[in-house]
Amino acid sequence: MTSANVKLFIGLDLSGSSKKKTAYAVLDCEKKLKFYGFLKTDEAIVKYIAEVRPEVIAIDAPLTLPKRGKMRECDRAVRSLGIRIFPPLMKGMEKLTMRGIALSKRLKNMGFRVIEVFPGGAQDILGIARKSKGVKKLYQGLSRLGLNIDEIPLDPDLLDAVTAAYTALMYFNKKYIAVVSDDCEIIFPLPSSKDA
Repeated sequence: MTSANVKLFIGLDLSGSSKKKTAYAVLDCEKKLKFYGFLKTDEAIVKYIAEVRPEVIAIDAPLTLPKRGKMRECDRAVRSLGIRIFPPLMKGMEKLTMRGIALSKRLKNMGFRVIEVFPGGAQDILGIARKSKGVKKLYQGLSRLGLNIDEIPLDPDLLDAVTAAYTALMYFNKKYIAVVSDDCEIIFPLPSSKDA
């Protein structure tokens, strides 16, 4: 699908069910959007990733379970930063969490580098609008980061997937913040990466 020397970074805005669409976006090192679209089943996602061979896969979903209760320690740490985040075992999140864990495990077993990301939190840190504030505002904010995403539709899930892919690129470039606890790790782009 791509030449071997082109480094690619994929973001997945994972849905809680394989019956619903999962948005994906693929960026290169120059912040250019190479591919985007929707996939449904885990099989389709794994097959696509095997073809693209990204350097880093960023999944917008909890990829671990709490050691105690419904919330992980890193989720609490993210909340202490003033970023609203949902606990992995909150009602309505359990399916997404279990799907994220299974998919992450499968991709890691294939040799891929997988990180957990939270696009809404990344957008807060970067000082750009979340999709809840308006899709056009989110698009404009991503464009100001130097992302070449001209052809992408104004779809909220696709733009979250772009944010995830951008976080994967910043992780690769070592321009990231890791919120870490003994039960999880969530990656965010550095605020200064606006100029990266």
